Amino acid sequence: MAQEVSPPAKDPQSPESMNIQPVLPFSLTSGWTLIALPSLSVTYEPPADEAFGLQDLQLSPILTPTQADWWIWGIGPIFLSPRRAAASSEAAPQERCAATSGG
Repeated sequence: MAQEVSPPAKDPQSPESMNIQPVLPFSLTSGWTLIALPSLSVTYEPPADEAFGLQDLQLSPILTPTQADWWIWGIGPIFLSPRRAAASSEAAPQERCAATSGG
């Protein structure tokens, strides 16, 4: 007899996070393409510390050859733009949210 397995119950106090990662290719020449990989997380932390906000924006521009046989390889830096709402020692709700989301 098969036993039904249900997913674990979600803790109503755990934060929610959604990561947005589009892939944006730009043709530079007939032989080279620039692929932009931005990454942005939107996070919500439920009450008692209710907060909603954006986490750090990360951008990876990658230069890669247009023609590929088996693998697409590329080279490029990673840029990180921190989103800080408060300069004081007490974290703003967005910063608390970012710190508790687990990345």
